[in-house]
Amino acid sequence: MTSLRHQLMRLYRRIKEKRQIRRATGKMFTQTERFDEKGEIKMIAHRGVSGLELENTCPAFVAAGVKSYYGIETDVHVTADGKFIVVHDDDLNRIAGLDVSVEGSTFARLREVKLKDTDGKTPRADLFLPSLEEYISICKKYQKI
Repeated sequence: MTSLRHQLMRLYRRIKEKRQIRRATGKMFTQTERFDEKGEIKMIAHRGVSGLELENTCPAFVAAGVKSYYGIETDVHVTADGKFIVVHDDDLNRIAGLDVSVEGSTFARLREVKLKDTDGKTPRADLFLPSLEEYISICKKYQKI
């Protein structure tokens, strides 16, 4: 039986390959389920409720969990030490103002980075890059998977 970690690594490599192709060709790869069995639209919170909380953080996922979203979308990278961390960009420039490569850094180094509120000024102790396990735990708690 294939381990979950092995499956996630394989999926991650496929996604990374598609990103490289998209950057080289400009072609987007999308696969969405727009309707449920009744033909109704299912809403998915993009990077959590990123309009209320900083994207891809535990508070953004919890904000999505307490609402009527069908699911919570996120982005996952593998750190230099082989751990999964939740962040959209390849570096921390946009969200933290730091020239730090996600995949070139250790999990511990990335977890040390304290992020600021959506205003970009107010530091919050609860804003940090979550692990994949934290994301899954929140999704399970609010029955989003």
